Amino acid sequence: MNSADLIRVHEGLRLQMYKCPADKWTIGYGHNLEANGISKAAAEFILQEDIHAAESQLRQYFWYENLDPARQAAVVDMVFNLGIAGFAKFHSLITALGDADYEKAADAAKDSKWYTQVGKRGIRIVEILRTGA
Repeated sequence: MNSADLIRVHEGLRLQMYKCPADKWTIGYGHNLEANGISKAAAEFILQEDIHAAESQLRQYFWYENLDPARQAAVVDMVFNLGIAGFAKFHSLITALGDADYEKAADAAKDSKWYTQVGKRGIRIVEILRTGA
């Protein structure tokens, strides 16, 4: 048995954060987030998984595959930020994207509470939705 196998046996796997017996936020196989955080490599891996999940969720919309790469990136960013349930509340935006009416889609994003909360992110997303660049 190697060290990884032994740690897996002792720690067990938990995919949600939890408080360990020492009252520290922990995840995975006993990884202490408070003391160790995560590595840049782990953060990049998680980001790619989250992007893949957002793209998969967006495929439920017929228009997603028809968007140019910049607009796809913009709506993936929105789903990453809001979750698919939050994004689904943008009825006017979703309808406008389905109609390929990018001016209307950008206006719908700009006229939302989300836009006022996210600062420069909202400004960038609206510009990308409007122009595709």
